[in-house]
Amino acid sequence: MSISEVKKELKNNKGILWAYLSKKDCPVCGDFSDVINKIKSKHKKYLNVFEYKIDNDDGFKLFPHLVYPMSYFYIYGKQEFPFIRQGFVPADILDNEILLFKRILDGEDMNEVFNQLDDEDMNELFNQ
Repeated sequence: MSISEVKKELKNNKGILWAYLSKKDCPVCGDFSDVINKIKSKHKKYLNVFEYKIDNDDGFKLFPHLVYPMSYFYIYGKQEFPFIRQGFVPADILDNEILLFKRILDGEDMNEVFNQLDDEDMNELFNQ
């Protein structure tokens, strides 16, 4: 997928757009693809997923990421910048995160959605 195709996906997003970066020498990216396939079928009505392989992109050679895969979650009409998740995350945790993003997509205030989580929930979501 080219940068122009990524921009087109972002422009046409009407739900939750999950863009993830991978590269061929990433030891967990293949396993992460299996997790993504499980997740996207469950949330297919409002979740669009695409993989961006950075191996042939000179821009990423200039500004490389430290961790792969990298996930970016864009929620239609809610914010200019995405929620960012780095590294491999188990399916159950990603599933719960997407359900939180769905609440935001449906009109709940993002601060209220995340403020309702207790310390244990926050640790589980963000310390993986």
